[in-house]
Amino acid sequence: MSERFRSGTCRVRRGSSVHLLDHAKCSGIREASKTLQESSESDAKRRRRKISLERRERDKEARVSQIERDSTLVLCLKGGDCGFGFSQTPNGLRVPRPNSFRNLHERVKPKSQPKEGTRDNETQRFRVIRKRMRRDGRTANRGDAVAALPLGPDSMEILTSKFSVHNLDTTDLVALSGAHTFGRVQCGVITNRLHNFTGNNGQSDPSIEPKFLRTLRRKCLQGRSLTARVNLDPTSPDSFDNDYFKNLQNNRGVIESDQILFSSKGAPTVSLVNRFAKSQRKFYKAFAKSMIKMGKSISIDGF
Repeated sequence: MSERFRSGTCRVRRGSSVHLLDHAKCSGIREASKTLQESSESDAKRRRRKISLERRERDKEARVSQIERDSTLVLCLKGGDCGFGFSQTPNGLRVPRPNSFRNLHERVKPKSQPKEGTRDNETQRFRVIRKRMRRDGRTANRGDAVAALPLGPDSMEILTSKFSVHNLDTTDLVALSGAHTFGRVQCGVITNRLHNFTGNNGQSDPSIEPKFLRTLRRKCLQGRSLTARVNLDPTSPDSFDNDYFKNLQNNRGVIESDQILFSSKGAPTVSLVNRFAKSQRKFYKAFAKSMIKMGKSISIDGF
């Protein structure tokens, strides 16, 4: 549709016909045409903005997924053997949770760090954790892993010794053990603690809370179900929080080497468990600091 004003009238072309209208009708047509054009432009802008936001969100998720893959393990040994792993899905990737390690660095980032809003700022937010986290070797050695990684029945002395080899102190031991705030463990790892503690058939670890012991025994039947899995954190198994330490205070630690962090009277780990159980933010800060410290302290040949 087109229009032209002449002497108070205008001509409107519709197809092959031309109509002569007075000025008032022409003004109405002109305003309607202008409104329609503005509405179309506004819709186009909204569509372009929506597409841009969706693309930015996909890029952000891709970066976060890469960071999670690079930061999934708490302890990486010389030669590329790693343990204390975060729980994973069958395809090898952990499903992101609102309270997972994915958001840990954001929670403890300095106040001076740029706010969200641009792709550059989003990249900068994770630059530190990407730079300082996991480093892999070119080979793997199962023997080194078994010898150096903390095991279920390890005593306090053995735990501190294994961590000190990597220049990690007691605070690092307790903070990094908090990775067991999610994940699962096979019944075969804890069956002796439930049914054959200290070699006595039928005897269980006396440090386990009785009601929780009955729950574990039902899930891990004696002589059977060795490959069945139980949650390391029975309270909130899929969240990265401080419930792990609260469970230890209530004698509900699943693995023996977890529970002794609180049950060993006079041990310096007890006060740390209490501190992290009381303040989730202090746990987050300590965990992030210990992760970075651990990553920097490990020397890998060829890197």
